[in-house]
Amino acid sequence: MIINVELPPGSRLEQTDKTLRRVEEILLEVPEVKSYVANGGSGVSLDFGSSGGNGEALGSFFINLDKERKRSSLAITDELRGKFAAITEAKVVVEETNAGPPTAPPVELRVIGDDLAKIDRVSQEIMGELTKVPGAIDVDRDLRNSAGEFNFVFDRSALAVTGLSTADVTQLLRASVFGLKVTSFLNEAGDEVAVRVKALKETVNSVGDVLALPLLTPTGQRITLGQVATVELDSSLNTIRHRDGDRAVTVTANAAEGTTPNEISAEITRRIKKIDLPAGVRIDFGGEQKETVKTFQQLYRSMVIAVILIL
Repeated sequence: MIINVELPPGSRLEQTDKTLRRVEEILLEVPEVKSYVANGGSGVSLDFGSSGGNGEALGSFFINLDKERKRSSLAITDELRGKFAAITEAKVVVEETNAGPPTAPPVELRVIGDDLAKIDRVSQEIMGELTKVPGAIDVDRDLRNSAGEFNFVFDRSALAVTGLSTADVTQLLRASVFGLKVTSFLNEAGDEVAVRVKALKETVNSVGDVLALPLLTPTGQRITLGQVATVELDSSLNTIRHRDGDRAVTVTANAAEGTTPNEISAEITRRIKKIDLPAGVRIDFGGEQKETVKTFQQLYRSMVIAVILIL
């Protein structure tokens, strides 16, 4: 089995490591766990052709169970889910691995459209409905936010008063943070060496330091970047997935013991009829249900062909 641990975006690797150690303490209490490998900074995906992602807020475990155990892996998984509920600072998901090629999740819904904001909202609504369906566990989606990004918003009125342009300010930002090539020379080996000028790392160690960077106006007046710009923290996405050229968010769930994927699919189908879908957004079903229908369709066609050949 595998375990994925996900902390809030922006969490440091040190925080992730502490949570992974809490997971380890729980694993050590389970006698059927023979060995495991822990990874900090990366997740694991059972989906064919996709990775679990990388980032300081992610962690994962590969777990080998004792082959001579008396309990089933399903019973062990259920026990671990109950114990991991005490870890409130992170989302901990337990998944069983199957022998053979990768298979589709038991329950899978795909929200497809052009507008990412719309499919993001609809997928969240579907997740909320899935969590209310009896027997649906490990509800998740493949849309992941990164730690975010800082956007500098210029006050154009203030820029006009100072006589500066957005190009002047962006050049200062670029030069201070990434450096600006001012000249070059040839070394003894005849190779060209670029000379770059940039601010000392200690002077741009925070957003406040960047806003305090000095600017010189055309009239010789000295001002700071913070007088003509503000900073906004926006969320950003690690990956934007597509299906048939359209943006897509996939919502998945596992079925608890005693519940079939078809029962969950039937109930969530009834529930999502209440969701007001925006224009250009549609919902497709996948997972085991779709695979089962596809298999029976192929079987039916094969039977018809066989009858025709016999006749």
